[in-house]
Amino acid sequence: GVGRDGGLIRSLASDPGWLLESGSVPHCGAIDSSMAVFSRLVPMNSKVALPEVTEPEARVLLLAVPVAVGMFGVTMTSTSSKSGDSTYEAMVGMSEGVVAWNNRDHKLFGVPAYLNNGILFQGPYRDVPAGTILTVRPNGLSRVYVLVERSNAGGLLQSLPAAKWREEAEAPRWHETPTMASFVRTCPAGGALSLPPTQGSTAVLCVVVVPVVSVPVSPLEVSCCCVEGNQTTGPTEVSFEPLKDGCELAEGKRLEKVPGWMQGASYLSSHSIFGAAGPPIGTNFVVRAAAASVVYVILEESQSHGGLLLPDSLPTRGWEKRTEGPEVSTGTATVVYARRVAARRSLELPPLTAEG
Repeated sequence: GVGRDGGLIRSLASDPGWLLESGSVPHCGAIDSSMAVFSRLVPMNSKVALPEVTEPEARVLLLAVPVAVGMFGVTMTSTSSKSGDSTYEAMVGMSEGVVAWNNRDHKLFGVPAYLNNGILFQGPYRDVPAGTILTVRPNGLSRVYVLVERSNAGGLLQSLPAAKWREEAEAPRWHETPTMASFVRTCPAGGALSLPPTQGSTAVLCVVVVPVVSVPVSPLEVSCCCVEGNQTTGPTEVSFEPLKDGCELAEGKRLEKVPGWMQGASYLSSHSIFGAAGPPIGTNFVVRAAAASVVYVILEESQSHGGLLLPDSLPTRGWEKRTEGPEVSTGTATVVYARRVAARRSLELPPLTAEG
């Protein structure tokens, strides 16, 4: 409490690891009292120590709120893949001796340092139809590398430089002789970067995506809680996944035909938190990003007027309805609402008013 903070306000405010929260602040006891709220992200299974209390009669409350911390995510699509095809879904961390393709056991050696912390898409070896266009969508600023076999490049040795891809001085190898070339281009967060179409059907290539900034936690937080009477409850753990075709929306329902501008975004489904029963009445979701962002709410059209958040709550709070959205595997459409949020500002969804 302000005035009875035990010297913590001064200590926390001078520590760059703690963030002074803005917005509505609770009071303690008398209505005219006030409290300062500081927060800090703490990795799972880690400890955090507060500064020493240096003054008597301190009023301090400690709250631990489970949050989902969005990690770097990236997706890749192919014009030659059919719906439900998992040809380019396999991803592994780039490292010395990693298996390069999903239909061979060939491994990559002599991996250059610039590929460290990268994500390798384990696509097919040679089985790449002519005219295939691969498109990468990262959720953070990234460098996209294309590794091609010089003797079976599918025309990419010429088309990549022509499309302003820059060749690196060194590249990995998958056998004793160094026969691969490496090309790179930068892709912005949320952007889409396409390779030129391949020629022939025996191209040998790998795609590696390396985030430009490597951080221990990502700049996105989501928390949720349910207030019932005087009790506040919430899940013990929440987690993200990259948004793409096949992401689970609800029990037995998956998203399909996810628009390109949404793919790769950090996706959190209420089903992954609360299971088949869905979130209880009164559940609040709060989102905060380190950078200015756009937050989307995806609802199944058949459920959008069941009292959860629509038809009034979101539009009256500044949310804009989008004209395009994913489809549901059961054949129904979705309704998508969007709202921009400033950096480090919390965005609270309206509380749910019906179950399901």
